[in-house]
Amino acid sequence: AGAPGLGLAGSLDGTIRVTGSAAAPRAAFSMTGRGIGARAIADLGVTPLTLAADGGFDGGRVQLTRLTANSPAGLAVNAKGSVPLSLDGLDVDVSGSVPLALANRFVAAQAGPASGTAKFAAHIAGSAASPRFSGEASVDGASFAAPLANLKLTGIGLHATLAGASASLDRFSANVSTGGTISGSGKVSLGLGYAGNLALRLN
Repeated sequence: AGAPGLGLAGSLDGTIRVTGSAAAPRAAFSMTGRGIGARAIADLGVTPLTLAADGGFDGGRVQLTRLTANSPAGLAVNAKGSVPLSLDGLDVDVSGSVPLALANRFVAAQAGPASGTAKFAAHIAGSAASPRFSGEASVDGASFAAPLANLKLTGIGLHATLAGASASLDRFSANVSTGGTISGSGKVSLGLGYAGNLALRLN
């Protein structure tokens, strides 16, 4: 009711215990959320979210013992680590799975539905302005259709390695509905803008 323009929904419950001094505060928190939604994320198709977070604050850093986010659409994200208030010196581990169907609403005008699940596990270091990534992401058994191009890909599989500010596509393969297969490899930037060098092969 206090901020109707934000379109906030759901309920949050939890406890926060503050100790220390005004100059050096410390805190411990435990929170859960159910049915969480907001206008800013409504178009992403991930609401309503179920959230849980445990951790604390000390020495200018938020320590996350556990942070989870799940949705009925199949989104599942887990994170833990340390986030300084300056956002410089990140030390966060994040993993989870994302249903590819969440992308359908963004490509519906040019393509048909996508199905399958992307899984990832990564470590984030550096700063919010210049993050460094390490880890991996994979997709197996996915499908994607582009009716305007009379194209459908099935059995999509890929594996990517995250390193620094780029991702290396170690493996990509798919079956083409009109016959044959497609495969590829290469590297793309994870920074702002797009910079990549991908090679695709039709077999």
